[in-house]
Amino acid sequence: MTGRLRCVAPAALAFLASAPAAAHIGMPPLALEVRPPAGGGEVLGLEATFGLLRAPDGDEFSWHCHETVAQPSGVVMPRYAESADGALLAWIPLLGQGLDADQTLYRSADGCDWGPVDGLSGRVVTAAAFLPDDPGRALAATGDLKATNGIFASADGGVTWAPTGAADLDRVVRSLIVAQAPGAAWAVTLRIDPLAAFVMRSTDGGDTWQEHPVPAGDGGEIPLYDVVAASPADPLTAWIRFAGTVEDRLFITTDGGATLREIFAATGRIHDAEATGDGLWVATEVDGLLHAPDGESLAPVPGAPATLALGVDARGVHLALDHRVEGAVLATGGLEGFEPRLWFDDLTGPAACPPQSDSTLLCDPFWDQVLETLPGPGDDDDSADDDDSGDDDDSADDDDSADELPDPEGCCESSLVAAPASGGAVLLYAFALVRRRRTPSTSRA
Repeated sequence: MTGRLRCVAPAALAFLASAPAAAHIGMPPLALEVRPPAGGGEVLGLEATFGLLRAPDGDEFSWHCHETVAQPSGVVMPRYAESADGALLAWIPLLGQGLDADQTLYRSADGCDWGPVDGLSGRVVTAAAFLPDDPGRALAATGDLKATNGIFASADGGVTWAPTGAADLDRVVRSLIVAQAPGAAWAVTLRIDPLAAFVMRSTDGGDTWQEHPVPAGDGGEIPLYDVVAASPADPLTAWIRFAGTVEDRLFITTDGGATLREIFAATGRIHDAEATGDGLWVATEVDGLLHAPDGESLAPVPGAPATLALGVDARGVHLALDHRVEGAVLATGGLEGFEPRLWFDDLTGPAACPPQSDSTLLCDPFWDQVLETLPGPGDDDDSADDDDSGDDDDSADDDDSADELPDPEGCCESSLVAAPASGGAVLLYAFALVRRRRTPSTSRA
């Protein structure tokens, strides 16, 4: 998956400030990201506003609360990655938001007990990933305006971390992904003074990196570029998204980042992208789900559901759906079509963990509160389709509840500052780094 960050939508801050126990528990449910394990396997994960939904068998999903790693009052959502061996990483891209105030990256061997990793104390981790061909190998990137940043590696499944050849950068690392192509990894960095962006690529699993500057865009916009997909076969090919003020653009590089060529201008934002053996898949806010067999000529996928994020593995393309439109929250398929496989009310409950585990102690007491927020069959958060008033005007776009949901990709750009967990610092983070506050489209493209 692509390495992007999220925080709560500004309209949700009032809700979080009044939450008595745990800020993420009880939030309006929304899918955020699909998490197949790196390297394959039966497990399938789905990040959501209220926790990580994980199916060890790929079918029955249980709930892992964010509060096993995040402060109960935290407003920044953890991100997750999983290895083929079942080890999990969770990162919170803001200091002071984790259970350990000096740690932003946490690890679990089984999803039940969590702890901070060794070697990244005081650093703001913006992205992390396991290598698909070596479950013991992982990479993590950092982004903090107050410190040098870089890319770090682990050789023991994420327990301990050490610098790579790109660990003393005068810029923040905005995004990091590991490709299926052996040894291939990509990152994009942003330097503040002087303002510039760079594409970085590794061919040896992250030990060494080559970098290329990204040409400055027109109109004086901040060069907010992110790597969003990489070819599973060609280590020289990747796709880079430019996050514009009004609309996003998608670029391709076929020479390792030396040059970028624009292939698509979105109407609005580009949520996510994935490259597979049958081409490029792109999920957009307004233009719908797109596919390009050649990796460049994007066209709408007929009948595709409203998609917020993508994940791929040997089972096919997994779509995180906008359940307010589709009812279901996860579907799997391909060019022949997609089959729903999860509704929020299908969750089996909290993860099955030992009695004294972090998950049992910190998550289980709040399951009833989570159930109160989950839509049942035929429910939707906007309730536009169930309106008995006789008014045939679609009120979805005017429903205030939509503005209370976190953006599926995040309201905030990469964590550029490290701040203490005070209310003022959190609000500064949430508002100062906003790119835009749009929620996902509630109508089909």
